[in-house]
Amino acid sequence: MIKSIAVKNFMAHRDTQLELSPGVTVITGPNNVGKSAVVEAVRSLATNHSPKYVIRHGAPEAVVSLELDSGEVIRWHRTKNSAYYTILRPPDSKDRGVWREEHYRKLGREVPADVRELLRLNPVETEGDTVDIHIGNQREPIFLLNRPGSQAAAFFAASTEADYLVRMRQALKQRADFASKTRKRLLAECAHLEKVLACYAPLVGWEERLKEAEDLYDQIVSLQSDLPRLAEILADLEKSGRQWQAARNLSATLEALRLPPELQETEPLKVLLGELHLTGRRWQREQAASRALAALSAAPVLAETTGLESLAVEIETVQDRLATTQERKKVLAGLATPPEPLEVAGLRQVWEEMVACARQVALLEEQRQVLDGLTATPELHDLRAAAILGEEMAAAERRREELTKLTQVLAGLKEVPDPIPLADLEQLIQQLKAGEEALAQEEDRRRRQEEALAAKKAEVAAFIQDTGLCPLCGSPLDVDHFLEGGHG
Repeated sequence: MIKSIAVKNFMAHRDTQLELSPGVTVITGPNNVGKSAVVEAVRSLATNHSPKYVIRHGAPEAVVSLELDSGEVIRWHRTKNSAYYTILRPPDSKDRGVWREEHYRKLGREVPADVRELLRLNPVETEGDTVDIHIGNQREPIFLLNRPGSQAAAFFAASTEADYLVRMRQALKQRADFASKTRKRLLAECAHLEKVLACYAPLVGWEERLKEAEDLYDQIVSLQSDLPRLAEILADLEKSGRQWQAARNLSATLEALRLPPELQETEPLKVLLGELHLTGRRWQREQAASRALAALSAAPVLAETTGLESLAVEIETVQDRLATTQERKKVLAGLATPPEPLEVAGLRQVWEEMVACARQVALLEEQRQVLDGLTATPELHDLRAAAILGEEMAAAERRREELTKLTQVLAGLKEVPDPIPLADLEQLIQQLKAGEEALAQEEDRRRRQEEALAAKKAEVAAFIQDTGLCPLCGSPLDVDHFLEGGHG
């Protein structure tokens, strides 16, 4: 016996559950509400003949479930491509409380034998037709009255026993008697309940008052849940008010200030810093040379060495010529008498020019080695280094007089360049510092004004949230649309 019917996504039913009574269950209602769809759902599960149009629009599949009084649950699944069955069997002592699930797929139009055995809703096969005695069709009249007499006779002849109809009649009579007794019992219970309801007659009209009280209670609960949030909003409003007042005072203070000066081009300053750095490096080299020469004794008085240098050159030339002559003598010892020599008056001049070029090359090589050991001048961007370098230049100016005594010793070095006056540079540095302070103040003022604007926006948002309407046009509006430039 069927205990309950569950229909999901089948025709007009999205999710319907029907609990059947032990006797007769009557489904009533107006037209086109799904009564016939329930019968069609049971027929689909019993015969597996329904096409895919029974699937509710937009659903992936339709499912019809029948729970039997024996505990089994039979499900029929209809997808767009096929249909299949699932049987859920209750657990026994061997299953340890787990339901057994059996699936039946690739059936075509057939109904599994296990399903037919559990349902026992098979039609009766006669000689010329098949008669469904379990599920009727609402478009047909009373059972067998529209069939020919031969089909009715064939149906009754298909019974396996002669007293089958008698037992059916007896069973029908027993059910009718049970229904009559049930009706009398239900009528007596209705009379008793009417007497009990009469005792509650004075309570007529209290339902609306109870409903109003419940609504008021729900509103109280809702308002209580909003109290912490309201307290936070009030605290935020007070804080925003203080911030707004502070921003207003700051704005009034800043309005009296002048605008920061315009920034000047820093490229000349960069070049000047490079020159200052180069001068500092030269001064450091001179200071190192001064420390190295401090331990030496005073330089002797130099005499005129022009003639000595010329004599040394001549001696070196004579030695070279002597060595060359000796080499030639060895080579020419076995040779015949040389031919008459030609005029070599210009050879000495060429030789002196070559010696001078060799000395210049050696001097240039020494200068190149010194320059290779120097590092490239870095790019300076920090103005504090310029101030420190200015102090060092001032100290260098004080020591310039001390370095005058070493001028003769350091004759080969370039002269120290004259220091550039730093008054304009110091003034520019002061202006830059003042500009930085004014810029910081302006940034702080802008930040405070943004905070004040955010606080005002929060106040507008709270006002619109409380009222729910636009204060300009009276239409529903949120804070983002209200603050748009084109609103109002």
